[in-house]
Amino acid sequence: TTPRSDGSCGGGGQGCVLSMMDGDDNAFFRLKAIGFGGRNVPILAQNENGPCPLLAIANVLLLRGSIEIHPDRPQVGYEELVALVGDYLLVANSQLSFNEEVQANQAQNLSDCMSQFPTLRRGLDVNVRFSGCQEFEYTQEHIVFDLCRVRILHGWVVDKQDKEVAGVVGNCTYNQLIEKVIECNSLIPDEPAPPAAPAKAEISNVEISATGSDAPPPYALDDGSSAVPSLSPAPTAAAPAPAPPADDAHGQEERERIVREGLVAQSFLSKSASQLTYLGLVELHSTLGDNELCAFFRNNHFSTLYKMEGQLYVLVTDLGYLHEQAVWERLHQLDGDTTLC
Repeated sequence: TTPRSDGSCGGGGQGCVLSMMDGDDNAFFRLKAIGFGGRNVPILAQNENGPCPLLAIANVLLLRGSIEIHPDRPQVGYEELVALVGDYLLVANSQLSFNEEVQANQAQNLSDCMSQFPTLRRGLDVNVRFSGCQEFEYTQEHIVFDLCRVRILHGWVVDKQDKEVAGVVGNCTYNQLIEKVIECNSLIPDEPAPPAAPAKAEISNVEISATGSDAPPPYALDDGSSAVPSLSPAPTAAAPAPAPPADDAHGQEERERIVREGLVAQSFLSKSASQLTYLGLVELHSTLGDNELCAFFRNNHFSTLYKMEGQLYVLVTDLGYLHEQAVWERLHQLDGDTTLC
């Protein structure tokens, strides 16, 4: 079943799995027809290693009705899919202008966009920024999403009320946070050094007495008694430790800062390993409009996200659900069980 714009559910049909090898231009996607907005719409599904950025974009465009494939078709070829998206790009970005410079910029943007399709086919490196659900490090590949009018959102957002964590994570990207962790680990030894063994007094040329003792012979005192000389050095007054140079003190403070920030970063990454935080979920609800579709990035994977009647749903495109009724997964928990519908 799948949510419709009228709040009812429907769906069914046959499924689609990517059948593609690198360099195989005859690759194809099988199609799964679902009910959406009162229409019968085919969606693309993928296997574990499929090109999820391209599928996320194409599924948004299919559900919007921006591109069309007949729902009775069992599959669509990769080249045909790229041609459909390419035709949409030309139509959506064909704003008439008599300014030659503007026309040249539009043509260059479309050319740059089309040159990124091979990258979308293999996958896409995404560097999220933890300051907000719309924040990413911008790369050339993002132009495809921009020109297709498809927003990219994520839910990996730091809680700004947590001053310590927000002070470290702040406006960092994922890669910058990993650098903090690596730098921290480089200053922390893997294992603590073993305690130093106590110093031993060395005695040479000591004659063994007739009693078997290796102690030196006693000597006479003024009162006629005898005593054994001590082997320990005479105590001396401890000299005051010199104050560390200013540069060393500054260096120590810098090392402590690096370690502190690295541990905070490591803790944040560990506690938010699902790549979805409570604040991120709140921001997704407030950022996405009702009946709006977008590309959603989580766990190094692109999917299609949809908001209907105040609820968030992720389009189910996994291979295991090709012949199942489930079409949407409700996004309402950070971890644990999810609701399929």
